[in-house]
Amino acid sequence: MQVKVCGITRLEDALTASDMGVDALGFIFFRTSPRCISMEKAESIIARLPSNVVRVGVFVNEDPAVVTDVIENCSIDMVQLHGDESPEYARSLSESIVIKAVDIRDDAVLEDALDYPAAAILVDARTGDSYGGTGRRSNWTAARTIGARRPVILAGGLGPGTIDDALMKVRPAAVDFNSGVESAPGVKDRKKMALAIDRSRKSCAGLPVAGPFRRRRIGRTD
Repeated sequence: MQVKVCGITRLEDALTASDMGVDALGFIFFRTSPRCISMEKAESIIARLPSNVVRVGVFVNEDPAVVTDVIENCSIDMVQLHGDESPEYARSLSESIVIKAVDIRDDAVLEDALDYPAAAILVDARTGDSYGGTGRRSNWTAARTIGARRPVILAGGLGPGTIDDALMKVRPAAVDFNSGVESAPGVKDRKKMALAIDRSRKSCAGLPVAGPFRRRRIGRTD
């Protein structure tokens, strides 16, 4: 099982999470997010990361040309689509680097998620105009259903106090921490991160070792 910390806005948080052994870091390029990061700042942080850490760019209903520009300029490995992007949108980027975030509220959304062309499905929870990072618990039952058929990443309100229960009930291929390991939006709390990551590692016995996060071969998106 793999671990990702999302909503990185500061170099110190990125390096701390890397030192703690995370598999991936997420950089949010959605302008209205309180954790939005500029392409220039993301590029400067990513240049300092260890080579084994997967760089994930998070986008919401963005122009595909902008996404491609960020991928190349910031050395992004995978793209997390957190909006209402169509399957055709994902295929235009190459589904092998796409992570599709969904909020499973009914059976129709579940079926669409199972068929979506992506390397993995991330189950999160939306609130109003907030597409993620809400601190709300996502649909764990649906996440486990998806995980039985394809790689699933569990997000939504995960932190030191919830991760043990989440891993036991969902058994995901990866987990994604954000607001649950923060002291403020975009500011990670070292103690919360350390505890959440440590509990993830100790609780994942019996879960698949492989996960969906992969470094992208430079110059290729397939």
